[in-house]
Amino acid sequence: MRLGSFVGTAACVAGSDRSRIRRLPDTTGMKNEVLVQRTHRVNYDHAIRNAGVKMIEVETKDQLESAINERTAMMFFLNFADRQGKVHREEFVAIAQKHKVPTLLDAAADVPPAENLWKYTKMGFDLVGFSAARASVGRSPRACSWAQGPDRGRQAQL
Repeated sequence: MRLGSFVGTAACVAGSDRSRIRRLPDTTGMKNEVLVQRTHRVNYDHAIRNAGVKMIEVETKDQLESAINERTAMMFFLNFADRQGKVHREEFVAIAQKHKVPTLLDAAADVPPAENLWKYTKMGFDLVGFSAARASVGRSPRACSWAQGPDRGRQAQL
């Protein structure tokens, strides 16, 4: 999922602008903040920060909505930490959609079952990352991951 986190974040920051893509991790003049619940921080969220963004920690719905501004590139949700956070999946997605902020869901631990491959994009998450190593029951390299999402008019050429 780490590669998926990096690529997804880079896409939200630079979009399809080739000059911006080449400049990453220099995000000068770009949206460069990612909102995350404090309980959703993990030791590998450096993959997100590698795109040149700053992680902004929040705890409550009010804090989340207040933190959204013109620098907000993306909102990140760690699926297995849903119960630990004060803002749960559905509410998180609704807030992001209300403010037109793209979302990345780390669902690395959620496959199998295979139906989870579509469950979260149907819920409204823009990008969902999975660990290929877990999905293939340990048969693929540990560095494999992928991110997927519905076409909502956003493009990224990374």
